[in-house]
Amino acid sequence: MNFDWRELPGDILAKLCLGGCGRLHLAGMARDALALVQKKAPKGAALMDLARDMLCAAWEHEPLDGGLAAQVLSVSAGQTPCPGLSLALEAVSKAWGPPCPRLARILGRQDPEAALELLRAELDREALNLRHLQALCGLALAQGRPAEAAAYFQGPWPGALEPVRLMVAADLCAHAGDFERALDLYSGAAQTLPLAGINEKKGLCRHRLGHRDQALARWLAALKARPWNVNLVFRAFDLARGLDRETVVLKGGVSVLVYSHEKARDLERCLAALGRSDLSGVRIVVLDNGSRDDTPRVLDAWEARLGPEVLARIVLPVNIGAPAARNWLISLPEVRQRPWAAFVDDDALVPPDWLARLGLAAREYPEASVWGCKVVDAAAKSVIQCADLQPRPEYASGSQDQDPGPVTDLHLQVMDLGQFDYLRPCVSVTGCCHLFRTSDLVRDGGFDIGLSPSQFDDLDRDLRLALAGKTAAYQGHLAVGHLKRTGRANRRDPVGAANARANLFKLKKRYGPEEMSRIRARAELSLMRDLSAKSGVLGDLGGSAALRPEGG
Repeated sequence: MNFDWRELPGDILAKLCLGGCGRLHLAGMARDALALVQKKAPKGAALMDLARDMLCAAWEHEPLDGGLAAQVLSVSAGQTPCPGLSLALEAVSKAWGPPCPRLARILGRQDPEAALELLRAELDREALNLRHLQALCGLALAQGRPAEAAAYFQGPWPGALEPVRLMVAADLCAHAGDFERALDLYSGAAQTLPLAGINEKKGLCRHRLGHRDQALARWLAALKARPWNVNLVFRAFDLARGLDRETVVLKGGVSVLVYSHEKARDLERCLAALGRSDLSGVRIVVLDNGSRDDTPRVLDAWEARLGPEVLARIVLPVNIGAPAARNWLISLPEVRQRPWAAFVDDDALVPPDWLARLGLAAREYPEASVWGCKVVDAAAKSVIQCADLQPRPEYASGSQDQDPGPVTDLHLQVMDLGQFDYLRPCVSVTGCCHLFRTSDLVRDGGFDIGLSPSQFDDLDRDLRLALAGKTAAYQGHLAVGHLKRTGRANRRDPVGAANARANLFKLKKRYGPEEMSRIRARAELSLMRDLSAKSGVLGDLGGSAALRPEGG
């Protein structure tokens, strides 16, 4: 496509630096570009091409979505990349059934099993209602059961819907880890729909199958067709440099800090995962926050297994909450003696190389004040709970959430097919598993007990440091499983959900428009410099055109 980073309006460039994926994000940027076209802004033809391609990319995230298909058709004016795409979009929009009020009520109760039962019954009556098929796919993936959805995509579909079936079936195979089959299905879909998004996913399959050179070639080809896809820029850069598999051992010793309150079963799994790590130079300190369940017995067993020189415990008579527990652990002399400190939630499952993955991030971004990871649902690994958090953008059409927080949620707009597998700077990372220099924790202050008992104390600290001109760094090649399930947990714990909403309200008061404007400006400069360097390298390799922003 006709694309030049230097000719993008500043507002769209800033949003693109945040990410090149996410259905709502892509659609919001497309609307911004169309609004500029209507105002007869310079380079209107290029902006129109960009808007069309962004909407097409949004549809490629959700190929069963007839509403998105209709939007792509409405702005395409017959200028789709291939005839098969127009036919597929028309077929999808026609097969998009009406909403089901009963389904909406069940989803409002957060009862996925009842929703799946209803959808199966509806699909028995009308097998090609794409609205219901889309809902079933989303629910099945959110429950970690891609095969349940795949059963609906076995046979050929009529006419122009067949390549759409192949696209969705391929996605489901990829989510299930069957990358050989997914690659075959993507190749079949590409015969009719030679889209950049399909080429990107074929690259993912090649990468997961160990064919690194072929994966890079696919991704560079996809970037030539869709050079604005910054997520793919980062992924291709990391693959070209080998950063997706490199590790760095942290020197001088690491304190691994865990606090827990009456979650013995989760803590057992957390410590088992930590026990499979390389614990050379590592001291695990567990703070028992007044537990009255089996937590003491779990800690007895692991202290005996690892030895008191590796695992230490602190037992408090009451639950003092997460921020105070963090601060207590930071204050310990034995923790302050080690140059590195990593907090791990008691329901987080780290892979064996987690510390060395964070060590690589610390090497690549030594200026950062904290390094974090990608967090996925332990029971449904296609669900990304947290990735790199950036300042939330404002779209011309207004906020897309009723109650938005201060940072982006692009990771919640997609199921995980590697879109966030990269390293880059950000304003915040998840507190589920994050690494610090111990001296930074001591110098910059700990976590605010005003956000007790839990929720957003990690984000608050990152935003506070972002206001001071510091940055976080994200290591997306480290995926940590989280036993807490979003949505379901809130249903079981309405008090915890209310506390989270209250703490989010506090954050909005602390970081109002003026503060977020300052954070956003600094983040944009950091992101643009990072993107400029990486796109330049890929340009030299024959990929997308380099971004050379003024001052970048």
